[in-house]
Amino acid sequence: MSTRRIVVGVDGSSSCTDALAWAARRAAQRAARLVIAVADDWADPGEWTPVGADRLRVALGRRCGDVARAAVHRVRTDHPGLPVDSVIGHGRATDVLLRLAISAETVVIGRRASRPVGEPPTFAVCEVLVDRTPVPLAVVPQLTRQPVRHRVVVGIAASPESQRLLPIAFDAARHGGRHLDVAICWYPTMLRLRDRSPRSEPEARRWAAEALAGWRELYPDVHTRVVVRWARPVEGLLDAADGQDLLVVGRDDEHHPMRTHCTAASRIVRRADTPVLVVPVPSLVHDTVPAATRTRVPLADLLGPAQDPVVP
Repeated sequence: MSTRRIVVGVDGSSSCTDALAWAARRAAQRAARLVIAVADDWADPGEWTPVGADRLRVALGRRCGDVARAAVHRVRTDHPGLPVDSVIGHGRATDVLLRLAISAETVVIGRRASRPVGEPPTFAVCEVLVDRTPVPLAVVPQLTRQPVRHRVVVGIAASPESQRLLPIAFDAARHGGRHLDVAICWYPTMLRLRDRSPRSEPEARRWAAEALAGWRELYPDVHTRVVVRWARPVEGLLDAADGQDLLVVGRDDEHHPMRTHCTAASRIVRRADTPVLVVPVPSLVHDTVPAATRTRVPLADLLGPAQDPVVP
């Protein structure tokens, strides 16, 4: 029985259908257990009407159950044998997913560019999770086209923290198309004259070759290449990831006024047409959440006694 968990949030929308399919493929590649989470985002009927609160609560619970069962059925149809659970959590989607993230190795959510009137703003959920999730967060947009080059792209800079994205990127490439692009966005500015950024494209390539040397030995089956973009980080990474399988970016937990990693990650997630894996840097998953906590905590304990049981 697998103790590795990948948590995916679903709400029955088409964007979450793409995220569910992506999460199921990732779980199958890593022999992980897939946990499908449905949040009763309007669990407090008092916010809506003082009349018929019980009936509204029952209706909301029934709808969440239907969404969870449909998602489980889809996964079991597409991936027979994949261990899958589903759980309904009361409260806001962000709170439910953050509680489940404690025991997950990855959290997956969907993103759509627009929403029908009356539906909750999904990017508000996305933005909060990008900023607060303690483990890698995969944001899957509505996939209007299939990847054409099947490569993983990782954006790094000349810093030890940024280089800690490399093992996650190499692992993703090993389970995917076995091709990895290491993107360095080289855009000298007055603010960078005093930092460790490369001063020229040849210097950037030399620095990248040194950073990749050890990882190339550990992952000899992953083909790597260095991509240097003369652009700001957001524009350069979006261009490098266009049409690819996955973009891996860092999120800096140290909100220093001169650092923009978190802001850049949010802007990339908002605009990317490619799935984006946002990794907390420097506090990565193995430093933020102890392994025993990630793998052994029961789902019921994470969500509390008031939550609905796992849907069969």
